[in-house]
Amino acid sequence: GAEKPAGHDTRIDAGVEETHDPVERAILLRASDHDARRLFNYLEVAAHVARSLGRETVGRDLLGRVLGEAFRKADKSGDWYYDLLSAMHKSLRGSSPDATLYWVVRLFDAGVDPRVVARRLLRAASEDVGLADPAALGFTLHAWETYERLGEPEGLLALVEAAVYLAAAEKSNSVYLAHLRAAREIRHDTSREVPLHLRNAPTDLARSLGHGAGYRYPHDEPEGYAPGVVYMPAGLEHRRYYNAGSRGFEKRLKERLERLRELDRRGSSAAEGGEARAAGWSGPSGPRRSSCPRMSSSACGRRRSASGATSVTGAFAPLPAPPFRAGDENGSAWR
Repeated sequence: GAEKPAGHDTRIDAGVEETHDPVERAILLRASDHDARRLFNYLEVAAHVARSLGRETVGRDLLGRVLGEAFRKADKSGDWYYDLLSAMHKSLRGSSPDATLYWVVRLFDAGVDPRVVARRLLRAASEDVGLADPAALGFTLHAWETYERLGEPEGLLALVEAAVYLAAAEKSNSVYLAHLRAAREIRHDTSREVPLHLRNAPTDLARSLGHGAGYRYPHDEPEGYAPGVVYMPAGLEHRRYYNAGSRGFEKRLKERLERLRELDRRGSSAAEGGEARAAGWSGPSGPRRSSCPRMSSSACGRRRSASGATSVTGAFAPLPAPPFRAGDENGSAWR
């Protein structure tokens, strides 16, 4: 027979139609609700329209004409399905409540499972709103739960409410980018050892090996923070993945982190020298007890150095931006 045109795989042969295109097959099955009589009626009409146009095949364009609204609500395998989701997400990210609402309702009208919309809204709450509005994630989860309890159509309003809220909320992708940076480093790095002062010390043997030695309990420190303590493994002491944004609630987090880093800088300056660390010193937060009071200053310094409980000096060094596009809807950033 003649070569089949690309994208048109529903053959017409003496009144018998068979489709080899899985997308067209899925459209027909969904539109007919798996009713054989209705399915053959659709095929018969599609074949008649195709013949009247002098065509040998039935494609999605003719199926759309034949099925009408059923086609719009059934074709979830075509590109338009993902285009609608993408349009909704990008409108939300762009802080356009009206456009977000339009695309959400288009998805509902097309018969898309509202749970698909809810999952995308949750993703946006984490990726695009983030810590600029930490309440957004819980708000969206509650909206999804409301939908599950009420069902349709009443429950759809909760998802619409969440979509509008997310679109209108302050935006930050700082945590999303931090996750990508950390994941990239860990994926390509060696398995670095946990510093001794951060290790668990449940037994005398573990403690005799130095596990937990030099650890300072932050709640015993002024401001609930122990200046100068390093929590990263050796070689990554100054690495920074998370760079707090300046919008919404995250602005408060940024201000607090900047204050703590200033305490680190002032603390490291005041604590320079083994004697100061061993005997205790009066830093910006007041007197501090020594982490090894029964040891000489030189021994204490060696122990702290071995444990990794060293002071932070210099500015934290951020990683370069990830070499891929943030917000990839197809998830390629994770592969």
